[in-house]
Amino acid sequence: MKFNLSSIKEWSLKKKIGYGFLTFIILAGIFSGGGKNPDDLLKEMNNSKDKAEILELSKKFKEMAEIKNENFKNCKSNCEGKSTSIQISGLKGSTNKFPFRGKVQGSSSSHGSDLKIWNASYDKNSKITKVTIGSDIKEFTPLELSVTKFNVMGRFVEYHMMNHDVGGMIISYTTDTAKLDKIKKEQERKQKEIAEFNAKFPQKKTLAYYSDGSCRNSSKTKCISKSDLKLICSKKPFITDFAHQKLTLTKARVKQNFLKAGKRSFPVYALSKDGEKCFVQYDVTGMYNGTNHRERVFGYIANFYNYKGNFFAN
Repeated sequence: MKFNLSSIKEWSLKKKIGYGFLTFIILAGIFSGGGKNPDDLLKEMNNSKDKAEILELSKKFKEMAEIKNENFKNCKSNCEGKSTSIQISGLKGSTNKFPFRGKVQGSSSSHGSDLKIWNASYDKNSKITKVTIGSDIKEFTPLELSVTKFNVMGRFVEYHMMNHDVGGMIISYTTDTAKLDKIKKEQERKQKEIAEFNAKFPQKKTLAYYSDGSCRNSSKTKCISKSDLKLICSKKPFITDFAHQKLTLTKARVKQNFLKAGKRSFPVYALSKDGEKCFVQYDVTGMYNGTNHRERVFGYIANFYNYKGNFFAN
């Protein structure tokens, strides 16, 4: 039996070429995401109910993404339609064309982004943002949003030149729980302080201090202490029209009309040496008898009220 050496060499070469081509196809499939383009991956992630599958697909998308945090700020109209993988912080609900707004941190600075997020919704009444990733649903309060970073994947949309716009979906998120707890504790502390302050200085009552000791508590009046008077006087209460009217009551009627219509300067307060009276003075300027006139108002305030933590002379 005779062997054709040239035939064997030709067959061996074809075999090598065949294996090489097959290897190329396999590697090309691996590096191209199995032949899937970014839109295919976005569609699969959006339709998937499996959070783990979404995260796996997102890795392939991120490899293909043309726009990331580092080059996001410099994007203009030339980035229109490009695949985008960014991390968003400070996410907030909005009522404009793009329902969400956030910040994209670059290497040296951040840039605003308006977003259409397919798997998130914002309720303007409750201020709650709901995010659905696969079958998992998470609701965020505005406070929780402020300490959470979201990984968003989608397409760049050039709608206007101020904030860059992105349409896509949230893939994952990370909440800074330590910072969240710190903020909550600080809020609780402030709320406690406000509650104690309002209990001491009720908002719906006149706060009164009379140096002769004649003050009496009632449904409309809360008698304050000498130390309370010192505190209120140091806060420089706003002079209400009613307080201004009482301070100028002894002036002549024509002067009262001028003082009512004139412009008031900022009040200057001082507590008496014995701490029994809260004195105030300010100027009123305007036209009086055809000429520019300035009139000094001076007196003491005995009645005040608290409105949202601020004191007003009454």
